[in-house]
Amino acid sequence: MASVTTAATHHLASLLLNLLTFLDRLTEDAKQHHPVAIAGDFNAWAVDWGSKQTNARGRELLEAFSTLDIVLLNSGDRPTYTKGDASSIVDLTFVSTSLAKGSISWVVLDIYTASDHHAILWETSKDRNLRGPIKQTNTIGWKVKSFDPEVLLTALDSDPIETKCAEDHTKALMMRVTQACDASMPRKRVMNSRPAVHWWNDHISNLRKECHRKRRISQRSYKRPNSAVLIAEYKKLVMN
Repeated sequence: MASVTTAATHHLASLLLNLLTFLDRLTEDAKQHHPVAIAGDFNAWAVDWGSKQTNARGRELLEAFSTLDIVLLNSGDRPTYTKGDASSIVDLTFVSTSLAKGSISWVVLDIYTASDHHAILWETSKDRNLRGPIKQTNTIGWKVKSFDPEVLLTALDSDPIETKCAEDHTKALMMRVTQACDASMPRKRVMNSRPAVHWWNDHISNLRKECHRKRRISQRSYKRPNSAVLIAEYKKLVMN
């Protein structure tokens, strides 16, 4: 199990550099253990776990964890961090897919913690019958920024639902709404619910590290005389 706390800073370049270095070490270590649980304060935003938008830290985290056989347990939209009027979802819990195949639960607790971060209780069990049916983990949701209201209205304005009992009518209505949402906006990406890709190896991992190193150098060199050369080196490595 890995417990994570990443510091926030107002200097974006320094923040991303520290995060990338940390994520490289964390993912390499996680690949040596199974099953794994990675949880903590990542100070990252992404629509995948309920944020209103995805920031640079969130994109880097998603990219790094896409190489691992893990899933996100966070569910719901309740903030995990609250300070005054500000709130966000920055405390995340990831586990190996093998741990998420049974009964799982994840909840933000309403108890005193002497911290701006709320307490989180999560459990996993290989016994599917221990706590009832499996709780879905962020499998339903849409990217509302791409919402097309005209398509939604068109999809909803189709043949009337004709059923004789209330239960069947409710099921048919929910299916109609889901289909309309699918037609009017893309779904949110599920956090790596597939097994680890078979083609990932040490060579590709080393290339990825070198690519990140070149990108960090190019990002810090925009005002330097040789910035064009450094950026060109990074782009060449990406193409290879």
